[in-house]
Amino acid sequence: MSHLIYLGGAKGVGKTFIILGLLELTHQSVVAFKAIQTGAISLNAKEWQTEGELYASLAQVHQTCVNPYQFNEPLPPVFSGLRDGICPKLEVITTQLQNLQSQFKTVFIESSAALCSPLTQDATELEWLQTLQATVIWVCGVGEHWLNSALMELHILEKEGLMPSLIILTNPLKTHDANLIHYCWQTLQEQTESPVLGVVCNIPSGLKNPKAIATLLHDQIPDDLKKLLL
Repeated sequence: MSHLIYLGGAKGVGKTFIILGLLELTHQSVVAFKAIQTGAISLNAKEWQTEGELYASLAQVHQTCVNPYQFNEPLPPVFSGLRDGICPKLEVITTQLQNLQSQFKTVFIESSAALCSPLTQDATELEWLQTLQATVIWVCGVGEHWLNSALMELHILEKEGLMPSLIILTNPLKTHDANLIHYCWQTLQEQTESPVLGVVCNIPSGLKNPKAIATLLHDQIPDDLKKLLL
């Protein structure tokens, strides 16, 4: 079976763009997976590709292979599914993920829900993560809300023995407040034992230029983690 690398973090911190950068860096058989995509209507209205569409095109596989469920409303996965009249099943997600593991050396998994939110009626995102035996990376945006959310979830992960191998600090709002950036970075450094990368990129530009993210990640990821991730 292949190596699983799980990227978690709050909505809007740039997990997709970090994964695109990591895919750009990795010169081997890799693919990205997102169990449940929500908010498809709003993405389509903006003529944006969903994560599943992006990942499928890069791996040259059918979208359902990398994104088993796609729902229309921007709600937590279970509730978004119920609005569409569909009940997502953990066994379907697990089967699709195992199929990818049989075909690719590394599978990057983007979280679909907040850590303690129900992913399906069978399990929360955390309960699913506990079954994966994956390397965990956490993404935190610069800002009080994102920092508080990350600290809470990192505390839960620590108690469950799932502390991330790496924390990546991003800048979704493109802030130039050096004090705020340093405060977020320093707080993560002090509150966790995981290495913390500085502000990787201004996330809104990441979709258009994954190579730039790849370069920044390559320059900052510690050598021991490069061997594990890349």
